[in-house]
Amino acid sequence: EIGIWKIDNPEANVSFERRTKGMLTLDSWVNASGLDSRNSLQEVCRRGFLFPVTGSGLKFTHGNIPRENIEEGEGGSTLGPRTFILCDVAVGRSFIQDDPEGPVTPPMGY
Repeated sequence: EIGIWKIDNPEANVSFERRTKGMLTLDSWVNASGLDSRNSLQEVCRRGFLFPVTGSGLKFTHGNIPRENIEEGEGGSTLGPRTFILCDVAVGRSFIQDDPEGPVTPPMGY
């Protein structure tokens, strides 16, 4: 079973479109369980994402939702409801993180 809700904030959309004019934007998924309290679902819907001041960024997935987030748990039990946010992401200075479980460290000089 799947439930999908569209949550739209016209004011945030206009602001995003203004700031990203001429930039490449991608549809991306974010697993809401991986966000901190500054980026709760309610806050993201109200004003968008807040990025860490450390410059470490946030992880966005373009394409399919990662399989480990949707598979059944051990013994066939389901993992329960999960929340993903489908959002537009403007591509700026991105980098590839080879080890998804490793620390998020921007490359030297970034």
